[in-house]
Amino acid sequence: MDWIEAAGSIPPLEKKDLLRFNLTVEDEGNVLNQYNRSLRNITSDSADIAGIALRKLLTRFPDWGEASLLFGICLAIEGKMNRASAVFEHALDVGLRSEQLTYLAQVSVREAREGHSKRTHPPEETNPAKNILNAVIPKQNPLVQEENQIRPRTHMQAPILMKASRRPTRAKMATDRERRELLMQSTSSNGEIPDDEINVSIPKTPAEKLRIALIVVAAILLLTGAYFLTTLLILPQIDKAKERDLANKKLEFLTGALFEKKSDPEIAEILARYESEYGSSQSETTNPDEQAEP
Repeated sequence: MDWIEAAGSIPPLEKKDLLRFNLTVEDEGNVLNQYNRSLRNITSDSADIAGIALRKLLTRFPDWGEASLLFGICLAIEGKMNRASAVFEHALDVGLRSEQLTYLAQVSVREAREGHSKRTHPPEETNPAKNILNAVIPKQNPLVQEENQIRPRTHMQAPILMKASRRPTRAKMATDRERRELLMQSTSSNGEIPDDEINVSIPKTPAEKLRIALIVVAAILLLTGAYFLTTLLILPQIDKAKERDLANKKLEFLTGALFEKKSDPEIAEILARYESEYGSSQSETTNPDEQAEP
């Protein structure tokens, strides 16, 4: 398969194709230019440069099928068929914007798998002379001894019977996290160690999002409760205690001044009314100098 020709059959990206990413106008223009420049680089025999730009785009948008398809073509041009096949499958999983691109991704998966199998299992070289000698010279049967005696079998094993399951297990669809991990493995040289640093963001599961939301809500409620407890209960009680102490000091000052002037008839009358209203014990406690007199 001519991978450069396959890349040339992919139409350039338009602004309407990026609406699902909710990008700003400036960011939309940058992403559009990077994608279309990568497409031009692939068709102009610069797949390595295009692969670098597409890695960055996939790091930011791991669910972008068109970018995954282009990145797989770059890997196929470089001869990395196993990784290219995995990236093509990821592009089919996340979806493509047209049937033409979907068909191209399906054909690319098949071609990449065939190319990988040819590299891992190369065809055996046929030697005509060796085939003629094998046809002419008969092979000796290892089970036949001299004088046409059959060699006894010394190592025999009874067949092993396996019980088949009644209900075959159903095939399960890969989760988003498993597809992200497959994409990360496909961008490595041997499936384990990446050839360069690629940060692929893995989206959080609904349970993780719910856990984070509960923690945030609990923190907000705790801070709100502490604020209202401080402003409505603690601070008013402190202010009341301060006002009560100030009132007591003022009362002690006034009563002390009145007792000093109790020789005045009017003040004596006020003190008498005060003692009859609030009791003599109040006057005794508020006038310690008078208690000390003999």
